[in-house]
Amino acid sequence: MEIGSFATRNIPLFNVNENAVPDDKPLSNAKQPVFWDYLKSALSEVDSLQKEAEIGARQLALGNEAYLH
Repeated sequence: MEIGSFATRNIPLFNVNENAVPDDKPLSNAKQPVFWDYLKSALSEVDSLQKEAEIGARQLALGNEAYLH
């Protein structure tokens, strides 16, 4: 057994086809969420948080907010 040398001839090479088109079929028949669904959900969440912050700022400005934290 030889220690210290690394023979690259024992490493298998992968056969990569650069012109291959990836298979974009879903793994199951269930509807997969797409980027737009995530984006709409995130924007909706940000919108509701902004509206909540606006209400809180308005309450603070009017002196109705007792606890800042």
